Amino acid sequence: MSWNEGNDNDAAGPPTPSPSDTEFERRLVDRLSFEFLREQRRARRWGIFFKLLAVVYVTVLLVVSMPDMARLQAFTDKRITALVDCSSSTASDPIALPPIAPLRQGPREN
Repeated sequence: MSWNEGNDNDAAGPPTPSPSDTEFERRLVDRLSFEFLREQRRARRWGIFFKLLAVVYVTVLLVVSMPDMARLQAFTDKRITALVDCSSSTASDPIALPPIAPLRQGPREN
């Protein structure tokens, strides 16, 4: 048996496809391309979902690992006063020191 058994005219070349065959092939290519695009969209959506899930997970871990006082102070509106040490080993000359009187008076209320 050979591939050309049903074909009596070997010199004419391959048979031309009928219009129904070309329509079937066109629909098949369309369906395959749309399925490929749909699969790409699905993969992209799942990728975005897992990336957001990872960001949320890391954020929750960071918030849980914070000490309780730091977590509470970060969300309050209270003013914080800092204690500044103005002594320095590089500026032992009293003229080179910054004015300390305003720092000793404390913060001004506006």
